[in-house]
Amino acid sequence: MPYPSNFETAKAVESIVSQGGAVPATIALLDGKINIGKPKYINTLLQKVRIYLSFPHNNFIKSQSISPLPTLNSGKKKFFFNKTGLTVDQIERLSVEGKKVIKTSIRDMAMVLSKKELGATTVSSTVFSANLAGIKVFVTGGIGGVHRDFGNIMDVSSDLTELGRTPVSVICAGAKSILDLPKTLEYLETLGTPVVTIGDTREFPAFFSRTSGLKVWIFFTAKYF
Repeated sequence: MPYPSNFETAKAVESIVSQGGAVPATIALLDGKINIGKPKYINTLLQKVRIYLSFPHNNFIKSQSISPLPTLNSGKKKFFFNKTGLTVDQIERLSVEGKKVIKTSIRDMAMVLSKKELGATTVSSTVFSANLAGIKVFVTGGIGGVHRDFGNIMDVSSDLTELGRTPVSVICAGAKSILDLPKTLEYLETLGTPVVTIGDTREFPAFFSRTSGLKVWIFFTAKYF
């Protein structure tokens, strides 16, 4: 999406999330840190943040501006996100840079962070980052999946792998329609990832379409929400 349409869309999405009573937290990689949310929301997020990970160095997602939190034990290192979060100016910066921003999957995070590049997170890296910050619900357009002609090219998105191992709920319009949707659903089943529809359909959505002809076993109607 070109600028300024991408910038206006980002602001509109955050506004819709706020109107629904939730806390918007746009995620991106800037200046060697994982940035989550806006300054006015960051205190709400930080109440949930308790990250204790053992990495070989302390430059991964450390923020010097965050006050120390109690350690679990002396053998663990503490890692945090950027306390300042994403300002409107930073969101616009990402929007203006456009194609210069690196599409960053979970595989690419270490490189983008270490080089302090601008990174737009994919579903896999966003889910990974959200989980570290204690965020349990993530909204996106469509997830990646199993590509067509999988038997020859062995192309499966890391989105599916991350969904299978990370406890974050992803609200989306299904997998991108260019993918092999039946195989994508089969692979999600293999990973033990539940697929749930909400509303008046029991079909897995096909990104641009609410229906795909593929039935989903778990579904909820609007009355549950």
